[in-house]
Amino acid sequence: MTDSNVHILHGFLGSSLMMREAFCGLALNATYYDLCEEHTGSVRLQGATLQEFAQGVRPGGYLFGYSLGGRIAMQAYAAAPGRWKGLIVCGSRFGLVSGHIQRIQQDEAWACRFEGSEPWEDVLGSWNAQSLFQGAAMPESMQPDQNYRQRYAEILRGCSLGRQPDMSHLFQRHVLFLSNEHHDKAVVIPGTHRFLWETVSWHSIVRHWIQKEL
Repeated sequence: MTDSNVHILHGFLGSSLMMREAFCGLALNATYYDLCEEHTGSVRLQGATLQEFAQGVRPGGYLFGYSLGGRIAMQAYAAAPGRWKGLIVCGSRFGLVSGHIQRIQQDEAWACRFEGSEPWEDVLGSWNAQSLFQGAAMPESMQPDQNYRQRYAEILRGCSLGRQPDMSHLFQRHVLFLSNEHHDKAVVIPGTHRFLWETVSWHSIVRHWIQKEL
């Protein structure tokens, strides 16, 4: 797999370091991206919206995105599917059919907390306590840097799910979805492949998916 080329996008509050840790067991020739701090060997994406981030993703190989990174990957792939061999999305939403205004308002409330004076530990604790994350916490060495509180707020506003149209109809082939029970589990797209990551080794699936000819 050393000749494979994969573009890897992290989730909100994540970093390329977290993605490198997640993929350390795979022999990938990968390009890692950062939305905030640029780490050694990564590409920092400019902007604060899905469209702006998507424009900075380099062509070639496969796209892999986790959570917010998956939504960026979907945006890029939907706009120009011919630029990549395939798309792998992990724990991401396709968009909203309704409730856009309410979601924008919710994300605005979060943005105000992120950029405000509330203790950073309290903000992160509330964020991680959401049912979507099942109370999971990041390793201490990979905790989000509070120096980027304003940047996180900008991303929350610019990438609000309320600003993303439903894109499920755009993906008909060359797409692999990895999800847990909280992510669009009722959505089945003809011609795509979908797995629950609790029931399989998603690392093995990603390895197999990239190795085989789509």
